[in-house]
Amino acid sequence: MTVFQNNFSKPHVFVFIGIWLGFTALTYWIADHGIDDYDHNRLVVLTTLGTILGPMTGAISRNRQSCCLAFSLSLLPYCGAFLVGGTLPLFIKLPLKWGASALRMTLWIVALLGVVLGRDCVVRPRAELTG
Repeated sequence: MTVFQNNFSKPHVFVFIGIWLGFTALTYWIADHGIDDYDHNRLVVLTTLGTILGPMTGAISRNRQSCCLAFSLSLLPYCGAFLVGGTLPLFIKLPLKWGASALRMTLWIVALLGVVLGRDCVVRPRAELTG
């Protein structure tokens, strides 16, 4: 009896695309209204494209300032743990007869939300960054 079984399906892809597009639009809106840098358009585009990188979005939006990069990197292991915890059940055979599919989808959604919600705020006042 094998322990590994591929349960990654089209609904998982659709959930990923939906969450990614939703948070990409939200990130664009927040970055467009909150970045007051001289290089506004470039940072808004980079921040929006960096949504898929999870916690690194904050460091991107602040032009890789050392304090923000350090904070984003400190969040990375926690977001990675969410992602691993939600991805592993998709490839491991669960000992459940009923509800395995619903459990896998729930864990997948929680994993994706853990990555995109694990970002530090895209917009923080400059006083908080220096003080």
